[in-house]
Amino acid sequence: MEELRQYALDALEDAVLMGCDETQVKEAFQAAIAALNSGYAPAEGPEPAPLPPKEEDV
Repeated sequence: MEELRQYALDALEDAVLMGCDETQVKEAFQAAIAALNSGYAPAEGPEPAPLPPKEEDV
């Protein structure tokens, strides 16, 4: 997850440096992630562990 976070941060910083609005870029990232589909059936079994809190929540 840290590697994915760093790629996203790099892309966000690049977009802002090119003049894009940070909020719009984040919304575009969220939409892109929400549209992803793995193509696999949901796994059966116990619930997955919760994600760790975001840095700003700590």
